[in-house]
Amino acid sequence: MDDVFDIQENVFLPKLLETDPLTPMFQAFPGWIEYMEGHFEDALISIRKMYQMEPENPFHSLVYANFLMRIESLEEAFSVIDRLADRAQQTSLHGSDYSVSSLCKENEKRLWNL
Repeated sequence: MDDVFDIQENVFLPKLLETDPLTPMFQAFPGWIEYMEGHFEDALISIRKMYQMEPENPFHSLVYANFLMRIESLEEAFSVIDRLADRAQQTSLHGSDYSVSSLCKENEKRLWNL
């Protein structure tokens, strides 16, 4: 099967990364392409870079953990999730301490109300 996107021929990504190398999400774009092509270990390189640039970002933590699970690096994935859970328990939202599961439930309610 032909690759949907040929990362080697992509002219947009190098220009984007050159223009704004400090935005963690932009660092992840090559990884998303590699992921769509089924190159999970290659994808992890840029996803890890995104995570390392901003490890306190819950979205980056969840994406990174997902990619780690995809390549069956479960111990590291669980470690990332544990750090995320610890941060969530230390974070006070609306005057209450939330666990990761209650944060997920709260976000689910918000999505259904949109």
